[in-house]
Amino acid sequence: MFKNKAQKGTYEKVGKYLKESFGEMFTAAEDKPIYQGLIGSAIVNVVVYSWGDDDAVVNVRSCCVMDLDELAPDLLEHLLKENFKFRFGAFSIDPDGDINFEHTIVGSTLDKGELVASVRAVSRIADSYDDIITARWGGVTGLQKSIQKFEE
Repeated sequence: MFKNKAQKGTYEKVGKYLKESFGEMFTAAEDKPIYQGLIGSAIVNVVVYSWGDDDAVVNVRSCCVMDLDELAPDLLEHLLKENFKFRFGAFSIDPDGDINFEHTIVGSTLDKGELVASVRAVSRIADSYDDIITARWGGVTGLQKSIQKFEE
């Protein structure tokens, strides 16, 4: 599961900080270095990646909108203009065409306050923008998609 000692150590540190700050809100994946939690309507993933041979990065990410019919040019322009306003993180589009909001932190210098600020910023922005985007451009929120999968 871990590619270097720094990734393992950072993963353990992240788990400790999440538990201290959010209680049982986040759970660990069994086979991947990921913690997942629900804050408001945002499903937040905290992923620890190896970075080189001796460091790691912590990516805090929430899938805002899925199942869009198209990535309309005015939507993409809107996301880029909104990115300019943010202090923490930015919108991204994954290979499936889903809109995410994410922020990445260097693992070796990570502290608890930085992680908490990142999780709160990502969840707050995803929680508010998912409704804005789906109302104007369609698609479903990450939470709605999870519920749909559960009901199938």
